[in-house]
Amino acid sequence: MFHGDLTTGSVGGQLGIVYCLSYASEIQARKCLSLTMRAGDLMQDPFYSRLIFAIEGQVHDYDLKTHDAEGVTLKDSDVKSALRKAISLIKGSGNSKPPKGQSDRLKFALAREIVEICENEREVEGVSAVEFTRAILAVEDTLKLRREMAGHSRGYLEFLREFIPGARGD
Repeated sequence: MFHGDLTTGSVGGQLGIVYCLSYASEIQARKCLSLTMRAGDLMQDPFYSRLIFAIEGQVHDYDLKTHDAEGVTLKDSDVKSALRKAISLIKGSGNSKPPKGQSDRLKFALAREIVEICENEREVEGVSAVEFTRAILAVEDTLKLRREMAGHSRGYLEFLREFIPGARGD
């Protein structure tokens, strides 16, 4: 069991979280916490930061691969579409129509790669679709922030080009 502090209510400062931590299994507690955490909080949580890093690493690798192999420069909006498509596929509501044109094909391929990470995490670590979806939404929040900070259509992808190799120790 995972126990919270009922007397102070100090866990996240929210009574609901204290209840979840006091009366649920560790897995149930993590699910309850993830529903009340903001994107910034998720990035500070080792469980979620690992998932977020895996997704962002895949986005970075895919960006490099499409540029080198096909001469295509992705934009942040392409990544956002792929993230949304991945969520739809994870929920089982993705449409099965073949992608039209190169842009849709590239976005769908990236979405599939993200879904493969989710499926692997589910098999190996027991990560639920809800937890993985929360990680994707946190990535989307980061994308929005970095694009706004940079003020151009590749702000997030340029951030990843600097961040990922350093974080991996490349």
